[in-house]
Amino acid sequence: FVIGGKVLIKYKGNDKAVTIPDNVTSIGEGAFSSCKSLASVTIPDSVTSIGRSAFSGCESLTSVTIPDSVTSTGDWAFSCCTSLTGVTIPDSVTSIEENAFWGCSSLTSLIIPQIGVNKFTDIFSKYSLINHLNDIVISEGATHIKKNTFKECINLKRMSIPDSMKSIGESAFPPEIEIIYRGMKFTSDKTGTIHMDELIWSVFRANPDDERTVTYIKKNFTKMFPFLIDRDDADTVQKVIDSGKFLTKRNIDKHIQYAIDKQKYEAQVMLTSYKAQQGWYDDDEKTIKKKFSL
Repeated sequence: FVIGGKVLIKYKGNDKAVTIPDNVTSIGEGAFSSCKSLASVTIPDSVTSIGRSAFSGCESLTSVTIPDSVTSTGDWAFSCCTSLTGVTIPDSVTSIEENAFWGCSSLTSLIIPQIGVNKFTDIFSKYSLINHLNDIVISEGATHIKKNTFKECINLKRMSIPDSMKSIGESAFPPEIEIIYRGMKFTSDKTGTIHMDELIWSVFRANPDDERTVTYIKKNFTKMFPFLIDRDDADTVQKVIDSGKFLTKRNIDKHIQYAIDKQKYEAQVMLTSYKAQQGWYDDDEKTIKKKFSL
């Protein structure tokens, strides 16, 4: 470490795991920039700021814990950390500069404080980061989500909304989810963890003929249907079967195999029975069926 006063000026090692000394209060500009071998870093509670491009280009960095002592992160601080999968930004942070997580193409999980919600659109939404996010946790104390905040999070699967939330702005979610979500009035019982698949399936259960919902499910059925199997949601599986709109000869075997692999036998039996009712057999199956029926 090259340390001047209490500022970590530069790290010159090549270790995979690094613990920053306890006497450091600031991680300087570019201190770990382009440390290709760095996979994890432990930041002590003494650190209050992370400088510009501090960890930029650390391609092997998979995890970083930002302590509650940190109040600001500089622009480009973690940019191009292409192996970084999850980040927790503590409530103590009052400033996140632009491009802080630009180019973090593996980042799928983000826990953001109130300041993150208030400034999310300004800081994140212009950049590729949000295209990859599927899990977002908003800290208690946040009261509003600005319009367009998560509009570009096209892979969003789970969002945790605190009890303090009072309103969600227009177009807060991706368009296809937004149009369905707006059909359900936002009330206090929507706080807590919202699974986007559950949101869509709940609308389907309430109105299986809703054209917007059916269109969305058809487009995403291969990704969404396993959610019902995992949840042992036999009632909704039966509604899917009864609708006749989603299961096809082409996709049913994949879902039957998924139920077998997950040991979800009720779903397996339901799907297998439906396949038999439809007569969806390949040539070998038809031959076997004909042989045993003679």
